[in-house]
Amino acid sequence: MGTTPNHLKHPDKHIIKMIAVELMCLNQNTTVRAVTKYLKEMGYMAFNSLISEFMEYLAEEENWSFEVNNNTRVYSLLEPSFRQFFREVPAFSEN
Repeated sequence: MGTTPNHLKHPDKHIIKMIAVELMCLNQNTTVRAVTKYLKEMGYMAFNSLISEFMEYLAEEENWSFEVNNNTRVYSLLEPSFRQFFREVPAFSEN
């Protein structure tokens, strides 16, 4: 019994941001294709066109950097954006 589109979850801006940031932290960058693949593996109905729209919006809103390589946008975190995402995590101290 396969999973039909009616049983798949729909990604929202929050989950797309969470996945994109995770991939950028792990790999220093990410693409729409990588985010879409990850979402599909997590059971979401994800289409490149929709994820691309969200990623463009998030890049502007979150101040992500991007480069275009062979018609593919490669997104990465700028240092201030990275700190902002983790600002609520307390610093570790041995004292």
